[in-house]
Amino acid sequence: MKYLSDALTGGAAPLSRRRAGPSMPKVKQVVIAGVDTHKDTHVAAVIDEKGRLLGTASFATTDKGLGELSDWMASFGEILKVGVEGTCAYGAGLSPPPSR
Repeated sequence: MKYLSDALTGGAAPLSRRRAGPSMPKVKQVVIAGVDTHKDTHVAAVIDEKGRLLGTASFATTDKGLGELSDWMASFGEILKVGVEGTCAYGAGLSPPPSR
């Protein structure tokens, strides 16, 4: 995985229906994440669509840490957007270069 966006664009999981019980599909909550980037760690926060803080955590700036960051964010629900601070400095590895 080269960029955080690579991990997050694996495609949406199909909605599942239970055979018994409510006929409404089970829908994940939609969340928004932000990452404050630093040399050795990235600090992330996840909020719901109403702006309520769901969690914060720190991750190493290694490939393993990036994978853990991605998994942690996805554990809260369907990720609508991710804001990354410092995309020209320490956050450059989290987002792909702008398209031309």
